[in-house]
Amino acid sequence: MKNRSNLAQTIILILIFCFLSFVGAKLIVKVAEVPFTLQSLFVLLSGLLGGPVIGFFSQLLYLCLGWFFPVFSSDTKFGVEAFTAPSAGFLLAFPFVAFICGMWNSFTHRFYRLFLIPLTAHTFLFICGITGLIYIGNLSFDKSFKIGFLDLALFGYLKCLMATMIAYLFNNRIKGELKGL
Repeated sequence: MKNRSNLAQTIILILIFCFLSFVGAKLIVKVAEVPFTLQSLFVLLSGLLGGPVIGFFSQLLYLCLGWFFPVFSSDTKFGVEAFTAPSAGFLLAFPFVAFICGMWNSFTHRFYRLFLIPLTAHTFLFICGITGLIYIGNLSFDKSFKIGFLDLALFGYLKCLMATMIAYLFNNRIKGELKGL
């Protein structure tokens, strides 16, 4: 009975983080050639709060839904069109970014160390995005670096700080509640 309960809880958390990624993708602020969304904030949080397995599978489910439905930041792109677009490098990195956050989060409970986790994971996201812009979008490195990093870095790293603050508060609250048991 306990295994079923854990499985049900895991599935529910995967669905919740998948849905949050969808919602984050639809909250768009156009500041550069690539839109700024809260999508990567929820990718980071899926790993930081859900752990590596829940984080990875929630983002994998999100990508699978993107094959059949327009769940990404562009309302019109899904399926082959979304996964062959220049920004596909960002999308394909989501499960791995969440996994990285989930794996490393179990090793630290200090705020400054916790901040390094999404910072590193988001840097990996930028590298994958730039790679996609170069190889899928056929853009030069300079143009890809500008679009995939320089235009997004400030907002990306602010999302890292937000994810760290949420994870730090949430993790400490859970630990405090567990001590009372």
